[in-house]
Amino acid sequence: MSNISSPATKPGQNTDQSQDPGSGGQEDLMADILQGAADAQAAPKLLPNLVSEVVLKKKEQRNSYYHDENGIIYDEVPEMKPFKNVDVANRENHFIQMLLSCNIRVNFDENAPENQKLYNTRKSNNLGMLVGYIALGEKKQANQATNPDLPKTFVFPKSTWMVVRKLVETNILRELPHPDFISENSTDFDEEDPIMEESWPHMEKVYDIFQHFIMSPDVEPKIAKLDAVDSGFVVQLVNLLDTEDPRERETLKAVVHKIYARFAAHRMLIRNRMVSIFERVGFGNIRFNGTAELLEIMGSVFAGLTVPVKDEYLLLFRYAILPLHHAMSLPTFNKQLSQTIVLFLQKEKRWTLDVIRYLLRTWPKVSSPKEVLYMAEIEDIIDGVGVDQLLAGSATNFSLNGTNSSISMINLNANSPIITSNHAASKDILLLSPPKKKENKPPLGRVIVKSLFKQVRECIESSQFQVAERALTMFANQNMMSLVSRTKLETIPILFLPLYANTRRHWSESVKTLTYSVLRLLMDADKPLFQMCAANARQREQKRRESNMSEDALNKLEKDALQNVVQANEIAIKKQKAYDELKQKMIDEKNKANPNQSKTLPRVGSSSSLSSQENSFDTL
Repeated sequence: MSNISSPATKPGQNTDQSQDPGSGGQEDLMADILQGAADAQAAPKLLPNLVSEVVLKKKEQRNSYYHDENGIIYDEVPEMKPFKNVDVANRENHFIQMLLSCNIRVNFDENAPENQKLYNTRKSNNLGMLVGYIALGEKKQANQATNPDLPKTFVFPKSTWMVVRKLVETNILRELPHPDFISENSTDFDEEDPIMEESWPHMEKVYDIFQHFIMSPDVEPKIAKLDAVDSGFVVQLVNLLDTEDPRERETLKAVVHKIYARFAAHRMLIRNRMVSIFERVGFGNIRFNGTAELLEIMGSVFAGLTVPVKDEYLLLFRYAILPLHHAMSLPTFNKQLSQTIVLFLQKEKRWTLDVIRYLLRTWPKVSSPKEVLYMAEIEDIIDGVGVDQLLAGSATNFSLNGTNSSISMINLNANSPIITSNHAASKDILLLSPPKKKENKPPLGRVIVKSLFKQVRECIESSQFQVAERALTMFANQNMMSLVSRTKLETIPILFLPLYANTRRHWSESVKTLTYSVLRLLMDADKPLFQMCAANARQREQKRRESNMSEDALNKLEKDALQNVVQANEIAIKKQKAYDELKQKMIDEKNKANPNQSKTLPRVGSSSSLSSQENSFDTL
């Protein structure tokens, strides 16, 4: 694997950006890159300061089930005898009575009366005895599997099915608050701590009992799907994944997955409910807390698919999974989404290039955190699918397996069943017409890979240091460098110019350090091509400097011309002012010489006055 050193400031690095990037020969450029890469590897790694002030804060706890406006009446929980003190013939009835005793609500308030605290303890003990009884019964059933002569033991007989459902409905099923809409300004999704369910000690045991019930050989799915585990009950469990408590979501994920595996009749129902939730999250900007858990379930479903994949799963992936990239809450489930996509592409490799092209078309333009997530997902896809499949594959535009693709070429011959007498003339024309020249188009995989590296180039050029660093660290991946090596004629010229610009003009020292390391890797991949790109970059830099010089000269010329015009205007204004002053002075002198005629003289500036004194002004 290629090693890229962690971002660090190079000791003794010249940070002056005004230096001439085009000065020196090609050998100086190569020596600069080699020295920069060596300094990057020798630089000490910057360790974050992990010692910080820790504020211990007790997480808020509540039980959403017990928030009732009318108040809750807490009944007495009876104290039950242990199973070892009950006869074997009566244990089934005792098991049912103990399940019923756990259907009573208890108070979890710290300031609750002593009798209610006693009921809480009793219910906890009863649930513990139920879990122990079930574990012992399953152990006996395991022994019976190896020794058929032993008497058969039933842990969940038919009479207990509805009682177990009632236990789950009382202690687990509840109505959660309405989901929140996510605004465009919502960026920090982990700012608030989740509210933990205070009744979790009891709920955990109830979930344990229910999981044993689902997987028990005593429960027949074809019968239980009609009453104990019907469709409405399953939908409520899926909706409950929106709870804020991560412990409950993790347990519910296992419960729903077991129902999906055991109850084949509910699989389509669960998938449809997932699609509905994914559509609300992707298009409606609704925050569903259990999106990551649902994606993990869907990933396990994709991993168990057979090839070729049915069109139903193809449509689900195309119109429910991929649009999740548009969700504003993407950072909360991006890791699970990436894993799900990789698991699907390992089954349906035809869609690899289509998915990469979809990501390039929907690439975020103004969200730096989402750009980082997209690059991580692209890297996961390349690792999961492989470089060979990426280069040899062809885009199918998300075509289904059950439909025939468009026919691009038809072989016409005498034995072809589509040839009839009506096609004779067209056949002769085709035979007489000159053959069409085949266009030497590059494989579509290479075209999409080229577009991918163009997008990576834009990320390398980004002034946002996190985006630039994540784009540079992609080349530490062995598969990524293998892809660069196999497409070096297209990729190295694309990547060299932004890398060269980063070493000269990027403001972040960590980005410069990573850039030197990547340049060293590209030089090791193909040194002659690297030298050619370096010479091309030097010529571009020289032309840029010359264009800047000519532009400066033109600006100076325009500035001088504008200054000359201003000066000419100022001179004209001064001449006009002197002309008016002299004219007014001569009129005043003439009025003083002939005071009797002053009343009959025209006013200053009139046409008669100007005409009478025109000769005098011309003389002046």
